[in-house]
Amino acid sequence: MKLNIGCGCVWLSDYTNVDREGYAKICQWATMAGKPLPVVGSAEFLQYDLTLNWPWQSDTVEEILADNSLEHLENLELTHLLREARRVMKVGASITGRVPDFERVWQYYQDGSQWEWFPEATYGPYRNLP
Repeated sequence: MKLNIGCGCVWLSDYTNVDREGYAKICQWATMAGKPLPVVGSAEFLQYDLTLNWPWQSDTVEEILADNSLEHLENLELTHLLREARRVMKVGASITGRVPDFERVWQYYQDGSQWEWFPEATYGPYRNLP
């Protein structure tokens, strides 16, 4: 099993795509970001809050992706998530996390720029444009 956690509107076909938000909210995010809507049935999707105990058995996951989702968690939530990830991962499994570029965020702040996160912020943050 492979997990794509905090998937937002990016559903990968050979993964279980997991997000705490439901399909309607994810479609709103996709529309805001100018992305295609995820298609129900094109990939496995589970609405689930991963700050709770995970529903998978120990030693069952071979890969975890977390693309622009970990930065949305508080420290204790992130600690719990990483403990659960370790529990469900098979020996030799991988976890890949991508988070926004802190230096870019800090530069926006120093410049006094207005910016916001989009849910599927692969290259976020984005400046607010008039």
